[in-house]
Amino acid sequence: MTTLRISARRLAVIGVLAATALVMVAIPASAGRGGGGGGGKPNPAPSAASMTLSTPSVWATPSTCAFDATYTWSGMKGRGYALSVKLYDSNGAVVATTPQVQSLPPNGDFTYIFSFNGAPGPQRGIYARGVLLSNGVEVAGTPATSPVLATTCGSPISVSWLQTFPLT
Repeated sequence: MTTLRISARRLAVIGVLAATALVMVAIPASAGRGGGGGGGKPNPAPSAASMTLSTPSVWATPSTCAFDATYTWSGMKGRGYALSVKLYDSNGAVVATTPQVQSLPPNGDFTYIFSFNGAPGPQRGIYARGVLLSNGVEVAGTPATSPVLATTCGSPISVSWLQTFPLT
């Protein structure tokens, strides 16, 4: 073979290898991330997610040092999400962690009641943050944080909850 034919053949082989490599890289990139609906589909963002923290609690007696933290979500695709809610002070330190609620429906709300049972202390700010999880990973678009409330209520804290959506 002549040098020209060998160079053309090498160029063709290199071109085929380069095209194959590009296809191999493009397929995983377009496959999407796991979680949410399964089957390699990305986690869907809800149409709405919100977190409120209110006092006095409408569910606890006495309610002067009890706070209702309600996380509301809607528009989720699929089922099987978990809810994680934490109570923070205004410095970002975790004050209380709640048990996760499993197997949530596509729409609903869930209320935790944080009851401070200790002696009053210095004033501090507290807020709640809630998020839906899919396989232990935060679902995009679902984190929600309440406004900061001022309190002098002291620890320890007990956590209880309301189930306000029907299980199916």
